Amino acid sequence: MKLSSILLILGALCSFGQEFFTQARWIYHQESFTKGLNKPRYYRKNLDIKEELEKATLWILIDDRGFVRLDGKPITEEFVITRNPCFTADVTQFLTPGKHALAFNITNMAGKGGLIARLQLEYKNNDIVQIVTDKSWKTSADEQPGWMSGSTTQLGHLPGNSPMSCRRHGRDSST
Repeated sequence: MKLSSILLILGALCSFGQEFFTQARWIYHQESFTKGLNKPRYYRKNLDIKEELEKATLWILIDDRGFVRLDGKPITEEFVITRNPCFTADVTQFLTPGKHALAFNITNMAGKGGLIARLQLEYKNNDIVQIVTDKSWKTSADEQPGWMSGSTTQLGHLPGNSPMSCRRHGRDSST
């Protein structure tokens, strides 16, 4: 069975009939398959949270294992795809108005590690903001000082033209 088929099945198990990852893209650090083998890769998205956040829900699907931090605070302990293919968390308590950093450490046991994620922000005025994995995320092969807190500016952007750097969930499209 192809890896893409396995990931599609796991994604279906995660969503239970809902399309949690509709706008999200699989993201990977740009490198050869063998270079990323069994090595952690780092991903980060800086957030700007408005006043009066009512609820924040995070959905994550990883390839193969990893953990997530919000402003350096653990949202999860390490989780492995075979034990928990999808992780969902209410992260409202971690988000106050202002700047935040959502950071991941992902390792793949059979190649490059990647993830697909969505953060849904629901505000009291009924605004809903979707933050999804896409080409705007930062990535690094090496842990940089401050990568979890968002204080570093050394992480690079995902390249735009590689089909493995950013993929639609359940499709072979590179856009």
